[in-house]
Amino acid sequence: MTLSCNDLGSLCRAAEDRRYSLRNNEETLKLKQILFFRTKAEMDAYHDMSRKPEDWTAEEIEQQRSRFCSIWQVIEEAELVDEYEAWKESNPNA
Repeated sequence: MTLSCNDLGSLCRAAEDRRYSLRNNEETLKLKQILFFRTKAEMDAYHDMSRKPEDWTAEEIEQQRSRFCSIWQVIEEAELVDEYEAWKESNPNA
């Protein structure tokens, strides 16, 4: 079987696309982990502050609420809410 230059070029591009896709998936998974850990940390901090408001100023609590809302907006806009909830259930100690 012989390959023309066009066929060889197509195969090389397909292989590169596949490598990029695999690399991109690994990077995407890493980014999701970072995002999910940070979201949980911000949510936990906000809940902790809200449970003991006497230990915090209203401004500090509002600032933490704003931090959580900002990162939650990223989760929503990336359509990762279901994935985050599943991650949270499978990582209860995260």
